[in-house]
Amino acid sequence: MKKLFQAKKAMFFTLIAILIVGLLVLTFSTKIDIKIKGHLPVLERRITAVNTFVHDIENTYLERMLRISILSAFNALRKEQGTFRDFLTRDEFEAVFAELAINGTLDVDGEKKKILEDYNLNSMLKELARISKDELHVKSIFEPLSLNVFQNNETGPWNIGINFTINYFVDGDLAAWNRSSNIITQFSIIGLEDPLYHYSSNQDLLEDVHKNIITADNFNDNWTIENFALHVKGQTYRYDPKAPSYLLRLINDYNASSCCGIESMINLNNMVAEDNKNATFVDYCYWSDICIGEDYGNYIWTIEGDKFGKQNITYYGEERDALPEHEFYRFKLDTYHIGRYNLTEYTADLCKYDFTLQQWNGTGCV
Repeated sequence: MKKLFQAKKAMFFTLIAILIVGLLVLTFSTKIDIKIKGHLPVLERRITAVNTFVHDIENTYLERMLRISILSAFNALRKEQGTFRDFLTRDEFEAVFAELAINGTLDVDGEKKKILEDYNLNSMLKELARISKDELHVKSIFEPLSLNVFQNNETGPWNIGINFTINYFVDGDLAAWNRSSNIITQFSIIGLEDPLYHYSSNQDLLEDVHKNIITADNFNDNWTIENFALHVKGQTYRYDPKAPSYLLRLINDYNASSCCGIESMINLNNMVAEDNKNATFVDYCYWSDICIGEDYGNYIWTIEGDKFGKQNITYYGEERDALPEHEFYRFKLDTYHIGRYNLTEYTADLCKYDFTLQQWNGTGCV
């Protein structure tokens, strides 16, 4: 009986102990739950803020930085023409351009020369990492992998495509993002300076014409003599499959780009030399021999019209000055472009220069 009482007493104390422990656990768990619930909105806001930052990196910041660095690199390459104008291949251009856009440097005589101090990708990415650390207390690491620029049927003649790949890591303490991003985008060349004029015209054209701005014509292939005169005067650009693209112009390459070739006309009013040159006055043709041959008709023609007048190709100096003045005096065009601009009726009985015979002939020669 005594042993039974002791067993019941032991069981009672055991139950009391279990109850006390359970109560302590319940109390402690409740306090933890209350503490976590109290901090949960703060944690959620923190993760949401960092996630928004990551989203903005991929959808806003990187593309904006790309545009800035690409435009800066184009301008820098044009200005540094003595360093890069003799590229042998397109691959060389690709490597140099990527180096300039990403790091802001150009290889000059075997040494890295800093060309773009602030507007290269790495400088802007470092600034973004600094701001994210100071303002968001987030650690950001960026690693650009590759950058290519291109023109093709998709971009057409008036846009340049960009293909950029980058790895980046964002650590917000509570969560981390490790991403690889490939960005393919385009931007317009309208408003950029034509590098072909900068390379080729230093001795030929007036100073303010060295910066010929690319502007597309709005004639929609509705070519009349009046529209063509406006095209020449304004030095606007049109697509032509025989002409070089903007990227080819950038590396001083006059070869045809079937998808993306553009051309403008040399305006004789801006010439200070060689106004008697036996060449067609299409820009890339004028500064090269590429438009001499069967593909372009073997002839260049003078043009008669309201703005052009009867051309004189034999008198120069004071004798020429005594002749009637016309806005586009001595303007010449090859047979191919005569057809492209719908000007055949203005050349039929006029002067033409035969590249085979190397002489002018025709009823219009004075």
